[in-house]
Amino acid sequence: AMASKNEQRAVQYFNAALDLDPTFLKAFESIESMLSATSNWQALEENYIAMLKRIPDTRAGIKEVLWKNLGDLYRFRLRSLEGATQAYRVVVRMKPDTAENVEVLADLLARSPQTSDEAAAAYQRLLTLAPQKAGRALHELLRIALAKKAFDRAFVYAQALKVRGEAQPSELEVMQLYTKQLPGQPKRAMTDKLWDNLLLHPAAKSPLAAISAVLWRSAGSVLAYQPKDYGLDKKRATDWERVDLDAPVQSYFVNQLKLVRGVLAVGGFELYAKANSAEPLSPLCLEQPTLAMGKASPLLGETNRARLWFTIGRQLCALRPVFVLPRTLGAQRFNTLIDVAVRFVDPRYPVRGDPAEIARFEAALTRLGAPLQNALRPHVAELLKLKQAVNTKPFLEGMEHTAVRTGYVLTGDIELCAMLAKMPDPAAIPIRPEDKIGELLRFAVSDESFELRSRLGTAIGS
Repeated sequence: AMASKNEQRAVQYFNAALDLDPTFLKAFESIESMLSATSNWQALEENYIAMLKRIPDTRAGIKEVLWKNLGDLYRFRLRSLEGATQAYRVVVRMKPDTAENVEVLADLLARSPQTSDEAAAAYQRLLTLAPQKAGRALHELLRIALAKKAFDRAFVYAQALKVRGEAQPSELEVMQLYTKQLPGQPKRAMTDKLWDNLLLHPAAKSPLAAISAVLWRSAGSVLAYQPKDYGLDKKRATDWERVDLDAPVQSYFVNQLKLVRGVLAVGGFELYAKANSAEPLSPLCLEQPTLAMGKASPLLGETNRARLWFTIGRQLCALRPVFVLPRTLGAQRFNTLIDVAVRFVDPRYPVRGDPAEIARFEAALTRLGAPLQNALRPHVAELLKLKQAVNTKPFLEGMEHTAVRTGYVLTGDIELCAMLAKMPDPAAIPIRPEDKIGELLRFAVSDESFELRSRLGTAIGS
């Protein structure tokens, strides 16, 4: 009894000192170690709460440590789920990007059915913060989705676990069970808003992306090549043949091409096929949006609808104004074009690239003069804030990730897309296959992707 009296008295003294100077942390550490030594958890809880009231909000670091300690006291000593959850909510609000705190909060929330929505949001956040924890988060998300009868989410999480090689037998059963309930094809089309807000990869939404779109919209007519540069001469007989997309009877390939064109809402385009060539489907840099392929391309004999949709979707993605130039000029020329466009607005900027290309691009932009300069200026200013040479690589990678996302949105089949994304794509930026698949998996289980599934009518039950 004597000891506990002395302990109480010591705690009172330290508290009095802290009332005068809340930053006197040594005093608080003494309270912590004294009360912990005698397992006086109730008193320790009261002291944490008193201390949190004293510390001003400007000392966020100290507050965060106190909230975390209080949360752990509730978790391990007082066994209070509610107390621990409240404390960790505050911790995560203060530092939303610390994965281990988000994981603790998610696990606490998952223990009560009332907070399962919030738990799912926390596990979803954990997927972005800690890719190495993705397996764990996906198992939990799948469990919560089934409990809430969110079958479309359960199906997608199960697919993602399978592709990661981490699905348990019961999770594979979920996949088999719900595959039968998938709608056969998208019921509704994309819109510009859905493209920009939900489908584009973040790296394809930069100031550089804005410059790319302005250049195509405002200067496409002077930057594009002429059909004869590609050997498409309407007057003379060539190897190329224009495919009439409106003819009454069509090949299987053309029917699928038109279906995908309608879903992606990329607008009209022409299709040319080349004799004695097996060239893959790809876009050309012409003012009139044009795709070309060889008549011996394996695509023309492909009968697997999902594979066709993926390949077509990946190429049609290039007809979005933001992607036409980078996709049809290739990385090297696009780099030079961007340098020329930046110098067009700010003459001090150095241009890199082939002198003949530089001259061609400069002549084209000069023809459009001040209106084009004004359209480019705000985006160029944003780019030059970094005070370094413009790097197009992140944007070009974002374009490639967007193309793979487009294939996934059409097919809804993560496994197929992961397999096809590994195949070499002639005009694409070289990205390691595992990075492509990692990005695809992150997108497939994101809120944006689930929202798109319900908007396009490709979700189970939509």
